[in-house]
Amino acid sequence: MSLIPYPEIETLDAEARELIERFTREHGRPTLVRWMLAYFPPALRAIDAMYRVASEGKLTRKLKELIFVASSSVRGCFY
Repeated sequence: MSLIPYPEIETLDAEARELIERFTREHGRPTLVRWMLAYFPPALRAIDAMYRVASEGKLTRKLKELIFVASSSVRGCFY
């Protein structure tokens, strides 16, 4: 059981609700992490932007993931 309850779509503010609904229309059911980020819309917008970068373009997904890992390492991100 989580310490923070999972949000219900009806309880989200308008911006977070729109972001979740748009993701659902375009990609299907959101992950639980995405639902939890709905509590903080700036983080949800950032993860949406990163998701678009990872899913579009000419580079393979594997190469993009390697670039993300390398840039995270250089910036000192432990995750």
